[in-house]
Amino acid sequence: MSVKLDYKVARKVLLEASALAEQGRASSRWKEHIERLSDACRSAPKTHIAFIGTALLARSTDQRVDVHSLHARAKSPGAYSARSLAKDVLVPLSRELRVHLGVTGREPLNNQPYFHNDVVSRQMNVKGNARVALNLVCDLLDELSAIQDRGELNAALAAFIEVRRQYWATAQDYFAPETTFAFADLLKWIDSFVKVDSEGGRRAQAVAAGLMDVVEGDENVETGRVNDPDRHFPGDVAAYSRGKERKVVRVLEVRDKELSESDLRVFASKASRFGVARAGILAVAPTQKPLDLAGAQAEAAAEGVNLELFIGWTAFVRQLFFWLRGDAADPVRHAHERIYSRLVELECSAEAQSAWLAWDSKR
Repeated sequence: MSVKLDYKVARKVLLEASALAEQGRASSRWKEHIERLSDACRSAPKTHIAFIGTALLARSTDQRVDVHSLHARAKSPGAYSARSLAKDVLVPLSRELRVHLGVTGREPLNNQPYFHNDVVSRQMNVKGNARVALNLVCDLLDELSAIQDRGELNAALAAFIEVRRQYWATAQDYFAPETTFAFADLLKWIDSFVKVDSEGGRRAQAVAAGLMDVVEGDENVETGRVNDPDRHFPGDVAAYSRGKERKVVRVLEVRDKELSESDLRVFASKASRFGVARAGILAVAPTQKPLDLAGAQAEAAAEGVNLELFIGWTAFVRQLFFWLRGDAADPVRHAHERIYSRLVELECSAEAQSAWLAWDSKR
């Protein structure tokens, strides 16, 4: 039988555990556990950290919970919705308490290897370098399941809070440079910045989303997490219509690996299925070869989609800035600020964030 957690109680439990951590009453054993997990996740999905935090909170809230479960639909007694508990309680309060969950998204369990499983086990399909972290997670779940004393559970949750507070680092505030950035400088900097380290495509996606913010307004632009399977739109970046009835009006796919002509057709068909009439692909791989765009555009038009292809950053940025009103100096400065915000949102490395802010000092 599944368990429905009282989220008001869960919030109270988390706040009480935070107080225990501040009083130095966190479990020493569990502090060691969380430190080992944090170290293991340096080379594995950091979602494991958010999941253990969720499991600790769930068990501290209701001891009937099966901490191995991810969904209430799991057949095990005590199954509960770990994703909802994380989204509605752990994530919002962690920001208030300055506790880093490893990832910063609103739904941290909507990532590999958690989004398509009902139960966490050693049999889950993970990449080789993530196996050590998964086994450690399962060890911790087994130990957590055996704890019967509520005070011990609260101390374990307090240990999670104490350790993960050490990883909290507020992103630097953006200070617009005093010197105006020239348009040509922006293009050169973007190109070199992305080439240095793609970070799994995060840098390119953050830059593209930040540029779209300048044109559409950041309140009208949404970008999904890299490799996020739960998308409400095709591609990586979407622009929404203004007004009460918001709908996706254009989408952009960002590719920092070589693109094929079949990729053009596949993306156009996907946009058509979502009912999006304008779809663009930004291909920024240095080795990108010319493609037969006309043929793909003709097929896309037959499906009701206006398909556009941008080879390299220059073509994309010039197209965006051409349609802007006013002096180009302000949009360039604005682009620099918005790209930084997207780098933070997409969890690009601290090195990437610092490098982007350091641009002016290198000019």
